[in-house]
Amino acid sequence: MNPDFHENSHTWIIDSGATSHICCSKQLYNSYTPIHNSDVSLPNSTKVNVEGIGSIKINDDIFLHNVLYIPMFRFNLLSLLTLINNNPFRFTMESNSFLLQDLKTLRTIGTTKQQQGLLVFEFPKRNFNSDCISNCNSVTYETWHKRLGHIPISVYKLIANKIKLSSIDSTYHCSTCNIAKQNRLPFPNPNKFSPSCFDLIHADIWGPFKQPTYDGFRYFLTLVDDKSRFTWIYMLQNKSDCIKNIPQIFAYVENQFQTKIKSFRSDNVRELHFKDFFLEKGVLHQFLCVERPKQNSVVERKHLHILNIARTLMFQSNVPIKIWGDYVKTVVFIMNRTPSPILNHISPYEILYNKVPNYSDFRTFGTLCYASTLLSGRHKFSPRAIAAVFIGYPHGYKGYKLFDLTTHQTFISKDVKFYEHIFPFQNSNSSDRGHGVFNDQITPNLNHPATFDDSDPIQPTHTQNQFTIQQLSPPNEPDQAPIRRSNRAVNPPGYLSDYHCYNVTTNTQTLYPIQKFIDYSKLSKTHNHYICQIFANHEPQTYKQAIKFPHWKQAIEDELTAMEINNTWSITHLPNDKKQISCKWLFKLKLNSDGTIAKHKARLVARGFTQQHGLDFQETFSPVAKITTLRLLLSLTASQHWNLAQLDVNNAFLNGNLDEEIFMQIPPGYSHSTIPTSAAPLVCKLNRSIYGLKQASRSWFTKFSTTLISQGFKQSSLITPCSLRDPTRHS
Repeated sequence: MNPDFHENSHTWIIDSGATSHICCSKQLYNSYTPIHNSDVSLPNSTKVNVEGIGSIKINDDIFLHNVLYIPMFRFNLLSLLTLINNNPFRFTMESNSFLLQDLKTLRTIGTTKQQQGLLVFEFPKRNFNSDCISNCNSVTYETWHKRLGHIPISVYKLIANKIKLSSIDSTYHCSTCNIAKQNRLPFPNPNKFSPSCFDLIHADIWGPFKQPTYDGFRYFLTLVDDKSRFTWIYMLQNKSDCIKNIPQIFAYVENQFQTKIKSFRSDNVRELHFKDFFLEKGVLHQFLCVERPKQNSVVERKHLHILNIARTLMFQSNVPIKIWGDYVKTVVFIMNRTPSPILNHISPYEILYNKVPNYSDFRTFGTLCYASTLLSGRHKFSPRAIAAVFIGYPHGYKGYKLFDLTTHQTFISKDVKFYEHIFPFQNSNSSDRGHGVFNDQITPNLNHPATFDDSDPIQPTHTQNQFTIQQLSPPNEPDQAPIRRSNRAVNPPGYLSDYHCYNVTTNTQTLYPIQKFIDYSKLSKTHNHYICQIFANHEPQTYKQAIKFPHWKQAIEDELTAMEINNTWSITHLPNDKKQISCKWLFKLKLNSDGTIAKHKARLVARGFTQQHGLDFQETFSPVAKITTLRLLLSLTASQHWNLAQLDVNNAFLNGNLDEEIFMQIPPGYSHSTIPTSAAPLVCKLNRSIYGLKQASRSWFTKFSTTLISQGFKQSSLITPCSLRDPTRHS
């Protein structure tokens, strides 16, 4: 190479013959792993030593993996083949330069220049002196998503533009967000803001929640600044406790921000009536009109936002529900530091404090961590750390609030090592979890609930704000003397003689199990015959159970034959952009009036709950005859001496036509002819409607009503669904 060639550790040369990317500067690596006894061969047959391998982020669009580190090189090589194969890029020529473009949008990612016959990429230098940026880049997108309280991608991009977080993983799917953030109707989004911070404070009390926290809190008071949307939250045992919190926030604002709160907006609850206090402070208290909560929609939406993310943290970590107070306090801490679209994509913290929040201290809620033990009371062979769970950011401390997994106490520590991929409570008994959290519904726990005790003294290694949680598992029962049973014969009441006790299940701790006192010998002869007849006519619950019996096997074959005759489906390969719905078999005995079996009925049904609205179904409504309509027709038939006929259509829903393209898994027991092999799975493309589809009844009604109209019937506009025909106009 010509010695005049401009060498730079940030310069990349496109090499169409290289099989791997090569870098000569360790400073460029985002992640790096040393390797030994490895070399690469050059075109002149010489070999050079490879000292390591890692990943390099050139810019926001190009992230290189498996880049070889060879310090003896004077330049960096960009393998064209590897770059094109691993990224959706294309390489095109334009006049004297080459363009690297996005394959879908054709957006130009970079340009090259020819220097001495070589294609050279030169990118601006990056700042490698910031420990915060280096630390943030080393954390995956999934971890940051959990650290920041499951924020949406748009908000994550705003933070990433400020401190260069890890690039977004487009393949990552967070099921926790879908479970916890599903909404029905959003609140209106007002665009008006107060001119300055603390010109208006929105206030509201949330609760009561049926499950109190470990220290007895059932409510929380929410205060939101109208200008910055910064939020403060106070946990309350009773609504009346806010009498001390309102003066506190006024004093806090006056002392910390050298300003005063001018207006205070709340609903008409008496707990927020501070008439004398507001008159003394000169504060305008704004009330809501009766049954008009949208007038205070700022704090109402804030509650919705808080509870959405709190549910997300709960489903993610499975931390006991009695710590829900730490859920909401952690959520408020995160919300105050995440950008918001209504604030021009900056955070409430930035508006109020005029500086960017520090995200490097964020950690994932509910994850395993190890906190260093204090030096006092520690000897040479004592543990240097204790296992705990991260449950929040304590106010006024530069540390983390933790839950000791051994002593079940909370404490605050700064020297903590986190394992953010481990959630200790996920594998525990989730009966205390409470899926109805924050919907004011609690699933009753019939076992031993987790209990919390504030009275136990705390070790000096913990802070004063602590509580003790008793064991989450049922405590050991105290030893008891064996119960002496009476030798007297027990005669059960006569009214129990006809009760069937075959499926009685009891707790092993029951003193007098019912199966020891009532058995089949106590049943009357008639009732015993009835019970035996019921159990003889067993209805299978699964396909595997059904095929063991000839009658049910024949019923399955009859159902499949009917579907083939109706051309219900066609066997094909599943397209890449489609998803298949599942199906199952249902089995039912049809009985005669005397209780004998009339027919073994097998029905193949689609699992309609796996369908998605807008993709494989639209409208589902179909009219149903009212009992009043039926009575009217019967009355007319009797009064006019008409003949009444009844129509029964076999496999009625199989006659409906589908407007959507639906693919269903091949049902168990169906044998099909082979078609050309493909990587895609074989599925049934439905040509007609079947039972279980969300639109099945609508499709059948459409087909049936269309047939009636073709026969001269007209649908009545007064009686629905009823079709009429004038017999004088038809032969």
